[in-house]
Amino acid sequence: MNWGTMVATVLGAVVGVGSTVIADRLRWHRDQTTASAVERRQLYGQFLGAVIATRMSLSELLRDEESGPGERRRRASSVLHGGGVYELRYQLMITAPPFVVAGVEDAFQTLRAVRDQVAEGEAPASPAYVQARERHREAVRRVTSAMREELASHLGA
Repeated sequence: MNWGTMVATVLGAVVGVGSTVIADRLRWHRDQTTASAVERRQLYGQFLGAVIATRMSLSELLRDEESGPGERRRRASSVLHGGGVYELRYQLMITAPPFVVAGVEDAFQTLRAVRDQVAEGEAPASPAYVQARERHREAVRRVTSAMREELASHLGA
């Protein structure tokens, strides 16, 4: 048997197996990246939904004229704690990139400011409440934009 033929055969087998292993590894990495982005997209949607639902519940509480100051404070705190925002915020802190986490934190803190205005019994048209609400809406717009940007970089959207 010719040594050249044997070396060429072995070399061809090594190249063939090696390229298959590399292709499988690249495919696995791409699939993992896509799955991770899909999970983050779901988490982003859950967070934004919880933030909006919480803000709407706070707005409803603000219009409730029957609650006294102590009851309003308790209910405002309960709305924020019961809306799932805290839990989703912490999940995002460990899964999202830093620029998204910064936006999540801003949206959360501005939501707390809205809660504080509601707890204090501000009127829906009061300058303090309107300012807190507008700062919160702007924070939600910014974090939504950051989330879209981050997902587009992974999902090709």
